Amino acid sequence: MGKDKEENTKTNQEQKIVPILGIRHKWFDIALKLYSVVFFAYSFLVIREEFGKGNPILETTEAIFVHLAAFSVVETIIFVALFQGVDILMYLTERFRAKLRRQIEEARIEGKAEGKVEGRAEGKAEVYQEMAAWNKRWLEAKAKGIPFDEQPPINSQEKPE
Repeated sequence: MGKDKEENTKTNQEQKIVPILGIRHKWFDIALKLYSVVFFAYSFLVIREEFGKGNPILETTEAIFVHLAAFSVVETIIFVALFQGVDILMYLTERFRAKLRRQIEEARIEGKAEGKVEGRAEGKAEVYQEMAAWNKRWLEAKAKGIPFDEQPPINSQEKPE
């Protein structure tokens, strides 16, 4: 029973992957056909316009090539933006997210290091204050001649309870 279920799961996963690739292939076919139709339609219009001017054949041919060269660049940019724009945006978004994650992780590590340094400094200052207060009490008791049996703060912190 377990093997059948695993095989069904693999088959279902393969069926999900294949249509996505098929759709991508069809999308590319549509883009290529549309690109060709637009290019040939523009070519027809340019040729008709240039021959209608009555210029010599060499000038007409040159004008046609200039128009088509400029148009093919613009058309290529437009079609790449339309049909590959999503992929490009996804790629750029993933790069941005990876960079952001890396920066967050670096900031987190830096923050932890700073926190440890600050914590140690605060801890040392606190211990110093406790020790200074204990020393003051000890000196006052000694000056008054009162017995002083209070343990120093450092020793009390080191003893496990």
